[in-house]
Amino acid sequence: MAAWKSLDIDRDTSGVDALVDRALRSAPNNAQVLSLASGVVRVRHRPRESYELSKRATLLDPRSSDAQVQASVLARSLRDWNAAARFAGAALRLDSTDEAAWRMRLERSYYVGDTVAMQQLLVTAARRLPENSFILQEALSNAGLESGKRYLRLSPEQAGIMSAGDSLHYYAIKQNVCVWITDDVCARVHGDSLMRLFARHTWGGYNEVHFVSLLAFAQANAGPADAARASLRRILTASRSYSTRELPTDFVTDVPEIAGAYVRLGEPAMAIRWLEASLQTPDGGTSARYFEIHPKLQTLRGTPEFEVFLRAHPK
Repeated sequence: MAAWKSLDIDRDTSGVDALVDRALRSAPNNAQVLSLASGVVRVRHRPRESYELSKRATLLDPRSSDAQVQASVLARSLRDWNAAARFAGAALRLDSTDEAAWRMRLERSYYVGDTVAMQQLLVTAARRLPENSFILQEALSNAGLESGKRYLRLSPEQAGIMSAGDSLHYYAIKQNVCVWITDDVCARVHGDSLMRLFARHTWGGYNEVHFVSLLAFAQANAGPADAARASLRRILTASRSYSTRELPTDFVTDVPEIAGAYVRLGEPAMAIRWLEASLQTPDGGTSARYFEIHPKLQTLRGTPEFEVFLRAHPK
């Protein structure tokens, strides 16, 4: 916990590795310690070591669905798609209503671009999860155009909104659907809602980059362009606490949002640079097929730059 506080709150990396090493020497067979260490080590850009710690935690505590989900997340980030599905499946065998495990099963299909498998999984997920499950409704919004349009009609209660972060995603998902159906007015309306909500809260810590990525895409769609560029610069500045890469795709997971913002700002070449960097990152967890079907990259499709990118990364 002390190591995580140093990274998330103090952004102090100087003593983090020593804290993790001390914890692992003190409790090498404590599953909770291994899981916490895994999370810190991942942020320190040692993805394989992080994954191995997480796998050990599942062996030490096979009845922990949290450990199985964490291993699934790390397997997916390393593009070990089969292991990601296996760990998520193990978590669901422990608890068939575990929303985090369902997220991983559904995201695994989405990240490899297998929308057919995702739709099949959604049939089972809909029987296991409450109708107002945030994760279920978010997945349904990505499953097809009609289910996406249905999300536009959902109230916050129907969409399972429980926090300010959920609300930010709620408007981002609706904006996603609007972009998907090429309704610019709709996209601006929900982008405005997202920007107003963002202005009312402080979005710092480890998740700052994630939330600012949503903001940047909203600003690129609803304006002003200068505000979107300022948010994109903020993403790079905040990421420097965790990454030394020029484009920090070893830390930033919201690449479609960032690339989509650059497309809307008339910079498709910069968008492609982010996509390429993500695919070249060992634990980027993305695929060219995922980028090809992502709603936020709709306006990139058909451009010469994107066609060259897809040919360079055959499915």
